[in-house]
Amino acid sequence: MEMIAVTLWLFVNVGLSCVLLWLLCVRPSVRTRGTFVRREYEADTPVRYVGKDKPALRISGLSLRALSCLLNSLFGENVLLPLFIRIAGLHRLRNLILPDEPTFVPAVELEGASAQTESGPDQAENLLDRREADHHGFAFKGISCFVKAYRSGVVTPGEVAEHILQAMRKAEAYDPPLCAIVQSSETEVRKMAAAATQRYQAGKPLSVLDGVPVCVKEHYRVKPYLCRAGTVFLGDEEDKESEATLVVRLRATGAVIIGVSNMHELGIGITGCNPNRHHGTPCNPYQPGHCTGGSSSGCAAAVASGLCPLSFGTDGGGSIRIPSSFCGIVGLKATFGRFSCHGVLPVTYSLGALGPICTSVKDAALSYALIAGPDPAYPIGLDQPKISLTGMFSPDIKQLKLGVFWDFFKVRWMQRTMTS
Repeated sequence: MEMIAVTLWLFVNVGLSCVLLWLLCVRPSVRTRGTFVRREYEADTPVRYVGKDKPALRISGLSLRALSCLLNSLFGENVLLPLFIRIAGLHRLRNLILPDEPTFVPAVELEGASAQTESGPDQAENLLDRREADHHGFAFKGISCFVKAYRSGVVTPGEVAEHILQAMRKAEAYDPPLCAIVQSSETEVRKMAAAATQRYQAGKPLSVLDGVPVCVKEHYRVKPYLCRAGTVFLGDEEDKESEATLVVRLRATGAVIIGVSNMHELGIGITGCNPNRHHGTPCNPYQPGHCTGGSSSGCAAAVASGLCPLSFGTDGGGSIRIPSSFCGIVGLKATFGRFSCHGVLPVTYSLGALGPICTSVKDAALSYALIAGPDPAYPIGLDQPKISLTGMFSPDIKQLKLGVFWDFFKVRWMQRTMTS
């Protein structure tokens, strides 16, 4: 009887210990975190960096999973996590209030009506008569080249579409492949091109972009393609949301969308390198061993290789301008709110903007005149002034004004902090 009692006592104690250990160190905590007491930030208050000379501990694999499980337990949340936060100095951030608003929307109040009276399509039509600029030896075909060929009957949008589809297949058969367009439907391309051909034969094109091949970044929602933003974790399910406003406007002009283009994963990078399946890294058409720049890498590769004269990307810190410069073409990061961001995956909000990547300044202005403008689905850009291209081709820049917001560069308190 004594042996049975001792055994039962040990069993109960071991069991209770295991349950207690599971409750404290394994079972995820569901306790609501408390409210932190914050203090106002003062510019002259020095910030000390804790342990900046000490090497960081790196863990991975099984040890990382075990630590994650432990941190999510009652013991981890009440003992380990506060200790780690204090060691890292993160408790200072929790108690910090910056005087700036968390999000700044650079909206501008209108001082008066715009002097521009021409509509966007009229301005785009007038741009066609402008003489093509010298492209420094590059054999680019601009938008006006397509329009003149269509109007004269030399070629039809359907014939151009067949050549482009063939060129896209050849480009992916190269070693290394071009990797500019990551999603395309030959059926959709032929359908749009056939409709444009019929409109030209009837003498009723929708705009100067009617029948012109165009691609857009994988950041945009475009039917029937997936909006993956250069990554794979968003899945392969069909997007149920409506198309991006910019894409809707492109369709209204009659442009032939040949597909969605490659990009740096989530747009967070300036090289354009993308190791994910379905994507790959786009090659610079002028030197396959060099990158195109990012993040709108596929847009630049498609235009510079001649697949299309116009593409639309996104730009936060240079994602349109960098690949354009790397590939010898023209990119425009428009003013925030000028192009509607409705239907584009948000990454950098007010920092990010949309814009064209194309063969010339004239084509950038033409696409800007047709596609930019207010959108009811995008309230931020509703108060923008009318589009005006007056004086953009004037050789005289005496009246040109450049604005510098000097307060942006006033970082003396940061310099004191870093040197202290």
